[in-house]
Amino acid sequence: MQWVEPERDVFGWGSDTRTTAIVLKALLTENPLQPLLPNAVRWLMVARQGGGWETAQESAWALDALADWLVATNEANPAYDLRVVLGDAVLDSATVTPADALTARTVVVPVGELRADAPNALTLERGAGTGALYYTAYLRPFIPVSAVAPASRGFTVNREYRLADVPDASAITSAQVGDLIEVTLTVTVANPAYYVLITDPVPAGTEPVDTRLATSTQLGTEPRFESDVDAFGYFGWWVDEQFRDEKIVLSANYLAPGTYQYRYFVRAAVEGTYNVIPATAHELYFPEVYGRSAGASFSVTGEAE
Repeated sequence: MQWVEPERDVFGWGSDTRTTAIVLKALLTENPLQPLLPNAVRWLMVARQGGGWETAQESAWALDALADWLVATNEANPAYDLRVVLGDAVLDSATVTPADALTARTVVVPVGELRADAPNALTLERGAGTGALYYTAYLRPFIPVSAVAPASRGFTVNREYRLADVPDASAITSAQVGDLIEVTLTVTVANPAYYVLITDPVPAGTEPVDTRLATSTQLGTEPRFESDVDAFGYFGWWVDEQFRDEKIVLSANYLAPGTYQYRYFVRAAVEGTYNVIPATAHELYFPEVYGRSAGASFSVTGEAE
C-alpha cells in the first residue's frame, strides 16, 4: 500500500516513499487502528535500499513515521495469547511476551490432510493485550498446466514464441528440431514495484541460447529489453538476468508503472509435445502482488527432409 505522486520530483523532495510516510504519520494521529496502515508500513520497509531510503528526505520522513507506528502498536512489548485453528483443530497456541517479539512461529499442514467434504477455514485468534500480530498464510496446490489460466494481480504477463529467422513471423506452438525460436516476454506493471522477480520456464524440448557468449554470438541478436517507460522509470532497471537449463530468471530493484518486454532465444532440440509452465512475475516481499501467463503446450517435431 503506497500513495503515488503523479510525477517524480527531480530535486528529490517529493516521491512516493516520502508521501506514503507523511500520509502514514497523519493517519496514525487520526486513527492508528485503520486497516490500511499495516500494508503501508510493509511497503515502506520494502522500499529501503540497503540501510536507508533513496534520499535524505525519504529517510527522514520514513523513520519519523515508523517511529510513530512502533509507539502506536507497542510492537516491542507484545503481551497477548494467540491460537491458530484450522476447521475445528487447534494447530498452535502460545502466550506472546516481549521475549518473543522477534521470534517467528511456523505451522505446516500437508494438502492431503485438508478436508475435501467441507470448507477448511483458517482462523487466527488473538487475545486482548498489547503488540501487533503479523502472519502470512500460503496455499500451494498443483494443477495440470493445461488448466492454468492467466492471472493479473499487479502484474500482467504474456509470452509468445516465433521463428527467429522468419521476418514478421506469427506466434507458434510448434517447431522443428534445430529451429531457433525467439521468445517475447511482456510484463505490464500496474504500480511502482520493488524487488521484482520474473521467471520464464522454457519448453522441456528446447534449450536456452545465451547469445552473449562467444560460443553462440553467431546465432542472432543478444537478449534485449524494450519499454514504454520514460527515463525516470529506469531507476533500478534489471539488475540480473540468468540463463539456466530450464528457465530464464530476471530481477529488478525497482520497476516504474508501464510495459516492459524481454526478448531471448531458445533452440528446439528434442522431439516431443511438452507442457510449458506459465511465466510469472511477483514482488519478493509482497508475493500477493503477482501475475502469470497461461499454461501452454509446445511441440518439437523432427527435422525436415
